[in-house]
Amino acid sequence: MIILDIGILIFLAFWSIRGFIKGFSAEILSLIVWITAIYATLNYFHIPVNYIQSYISSPTISMIITYSLIFIFTFIFSTISGYIVSKFVNIIGYYSFDKSLGFVFGTIKGFSFTILITFFIMNTELYSLNMVTDSQFIPYFEDFLNNYLISSDSLFDSLRLKI
Repeated sequence: MIILDIGILIFLAFWSIRGFIKGFSAEILSLIVWITAIYATLNYFHIPVNYIQSYISSPTISMIITYSLIFIFTFIFSTISGYIVSKFVNIIGYYSFDKSLGFVFGTIKGFSFTILITFFIMNTELYSLNMVTDSQFIPYFEDFLNNYLISSDSLFDSLRLKI
């Protein structure tokens, strides 16, 4: 087993353990926080940008500051909300169920990141490195990418119902 395969195993173990420690409610709320922060940043940046441009002459820098501020404020608010919901789940007694689902969700998140990294590796010159070509795990992620994500319009279109 080469170093890349060991790295993939450590990476997946990290995300699985992290999901278990945080729990499902915190993991899913974390995903919602990121989506909300990105959505708010992309759709509401035009509101404070004129105010910030009155203090900063460079439009590029003022846009970067506006994006950053909206993202940070949305992220902080959503994180506090997620913390409250996570504590509520612990209080009502779904602690072990929450942790078990957190482990599963963390593992799925780890596989998703690994597939994303594999996609970038496939499209760069890193793909020709001996470490990548000798890997035992990369072909499985490659097959998933080729069969379900790259060659089809959608993951759901590519799933075949066998009766």
